[in-house]
Amino acid sequence: ADVALKASTASLAAATNALSASIATMTPLATYQPATNELWAAIGTKASTNQLAAATNALITEIAAKLPTSTWQSADATTNYLPRTGGSMSGALTLPAGGLTLGTTQFVITAEGYVGIGVSSPTNELAVNGTIRARELIVTLSGWPDYVFEEGYELMPLVEVERYIREHGHLPDVPSARQVQAQGLAVGDMHAVLLRKIEEMSLHLIRIERENKALKKRLQDVENRSTP
Repeated sequence: ADVALKASTASLAAATNALSASIATMTPLATYQPATNELWAAIGTKASTNQLAAATNALITEIAAKLPTSTWQSADATTNYLPRTGGSMSGALTLPAGGLTLGTTQFVITAEGYVGIGVSSPTNELAVNGTIRARELIVTLSGWPDYVFEEGYELMPLVEVERYIREHGHLPDVPSARQVQAQGLAVGDMHAVLLRKIEEMSLHLIRIERENKALKKRLQDVENRSTP
């Protein structure tokens, strides 16, 4: 019995050693490095010094889908991977020092914070080379032309307005077609100018109507006096 037990123990030890040797020759898919808190991916070799960013995109996607979400970074700290869909990220997304460009001009963020859509080098907070569709647009302005209706506001006589139009080809204080083509149009300021023109026109019409009523009354008085 002792001989049989010794033989069985020796066989078990031999099998264990063989299994250990077999495991030692296997290539792991990924290994965790506790000292550096890194996950290393092995591609065709047992001892890999490449981090997870060196693995294939399929491997990154598969692991990211199964682990808690956070921001992944490449080994050289040059590439950040955003969390997977449904995850969350704390902190700010730091742009490269020179800004961010998607495509050539599709979407551009400069180092100064200017955003361009279809514009390669935006010089405004938002520059769009195309059509903007919105449900509502709110423009903040100061100096809305209610002052036109205040006492003492002087209207330009219509004869002077006519003279200005003949000389310049557009209304006073309204930019010309050449100016708009070269410099664009400030929407908020232009709305204020147009409203001022409407208010001035309304005052002219009110004055003309008042004068017409006075003339009609005088004409009626003349007709009444001439009637026997």
